[in-house]
Amino acid sequence: MFTANPPRHAPRTRVVHIPAESGSLAAELTVPRALVGVVVFARTNAAHRQTRYDHQLAEKLQASGFATLLLDLLTPAEELVDAATCAMRADLALVSRRLIEVIDWLDDQSELLGLDIGIVGEEIGAAAAFVAACVRPRRVAAIVSYAERLDLAGPVLARVHVPSLLIVAGSDEDHVRSNNTAFRQLDCGKELVRIAVDRFTTRSALDDEVSRLAHDWLSRMMTPVLPHASAAHSFS
Repeated sequence: MFTANPPRHAPRTRVVHIPAESGSLAAELTVPRALVGVVVFARTNAAHRQTRYDHQLAEKLQASGFATLLLDLLTPAEELVDAATCAMRADLALVSRRLIEVIDWLDDQSELLGLDIGIVGEEIGAAAAFVAACVRPRRVAAIVSYAERLDLAGPVLARVHVPSLLIVAGSDEDHVRSNNTAFRQLDCGKELVRIAVDRFTTRSALDDEVSRLAHDWLSRMMTPVLPHASAAHSFS
C-alpha cells in the first residue's frame, strides 16, 4: 500500500504476488528512483520478514540505489503446515525452487530488467541462495549468508562462483565449524565474518552489525549499472 503523497524521490513500494507451484508468494517490492541492482531477502518464515535488521538493511540498500524484495519462500498453506511440523522450512529442494522462481519472475519485470540480483539468505534461505547461484549463475551477482549452519549447502558450494559473505554470530562451536567448512568449500571471492556475542551484546547492536556488513558487501560486489530509465515510472 502506498503512503499518501510520498516525497517526490521516495522509493515506491507495492505488494506483489509471485506465481509458484501450489500457490503464490506474497512479497514487498520497493524500487528507488535510480537503480543499481536488486536484492532479494530469502526467508522461510513470515516472522523473519519483520525483523529489525531486515528493514534496516532494506532501507540502507534502497538509499544506495537497490530495489529490495522481501518475501516468504513458503505459501500461506505451507506456512500452516510448517507451523505444526517445522518440516517445510527444512526442505532445501522446495525452498531453492521457490527462490529460482523468484529470480525468473524478476527477469519478467520491465522496471528491473537486466539488473544484477543479490541475495540475503538466512538459515535455509542461505543454503537456497547458493543453490540458486549454481542454477542461475548469470543472474545472481552476490550473496550474503547469515546462517547458523550451512551443512545442507555442502554439495553445491564448490560450484558457486558468486562473491559470498558468510556471517556467523556467537560462539557455538557447531555453528562456527559449519560456516568455516562452507567457507573452505567456496571457490569464489569470499569473506567470513564472525561476530562476537556476549552477555552485554544487545539484539539491536547485533542487528546493526549484520546490517552494516551486508550493506557494505552488496555495495562493493554488485556492479553498478546506469540508472534504469524505467525506474522513474510510477507503478500502475
